[in-house]
Amino acid sequence: MKICIPFLFIFILVLGACAVTQTTPPTPIIKETTISLTAPKYNVGDEWTFRWAQGAPYILKVVEIGKDSIVTTRSDTNCRQYRDGHFTITRFSGDACGLTFVGARQLDFPLFVGKSWQYTAQGQDLRLETSVKVIKYEKITTTAGSYEAFELEGRWFIHNINQRGTTRYWYAPLIKQIIKLQSDAAKWDTEMISFSIR
Repeated sequence: MKICIPFLFIFILVLGACAVTQTTPPTPIIKETTISLTAPKYNVGDEWTFRWAQGAPYILKVVEIGKDSIVTTRSDTNCRQYRDGHFTITRFSGDACGLTFVGARQLDFPLFVGKSWQYTAQGQDLRLETSVKVIKYEKITTTAGSYEAFELEGRWFIHNINQRGTTRYWYAPLIKQIIKLQSDAAKWDTEMISFSIR
C-alpha cells in the first residue's frame, strides 16, 4: 500500500494537468497578408477615359516620359501636366488647365492599407490642404470592369473659400490609375469607362 500511494498521487497530478490543458482554449493563429504596392511604370501611349458625373467624357494620356517626369494631356483641355513618380502634378503648361492643383498627392507609393499622409497643393487662387488614409483593399466595379483596388479617403480644406469635405477614391494597380472618385461635391465625381495601357 505504501508503494501505491506515491503512484496514486502522481496519477492525480497528471489528471489535473490534463484537465487544465483541456479547458484552456488554443491560441488562434491569425495569418495577415499585407499588400505593399510600389509605383507603376508608365509608358507613352497609356490612356484612360473617364466620365464626369456631370459633363462629357475625357481622355487622360501619357504623351512623354522624361528623366524626372511623366507628361500627360487631357482631351478636354489644351494643357500639359508634368507629373512625378507618384503621378502628382508638379507643374503644367498651356491654357484651359481648369482647376488644377499643383502638388495634390492623391497617391503616395508604396501604398498599403493603414498608410496616411498629408499634402498642401496650390491652385490658381486657392490653397488646398488634405490628409489621406488608405482604408482597405477590395474589388470595385466600374463601367470599365471589376478590379482589385485600394480604397483611399481624403479629408480636405480649401482656404480662401473656407470649404471642407471628404473624397473617396479607388486606385487599381492593374490599371495604374484611380478608377473611381466620389466627393461631397458630387459634380467632381468621376468613373473610368475604358482604358488602353502598354
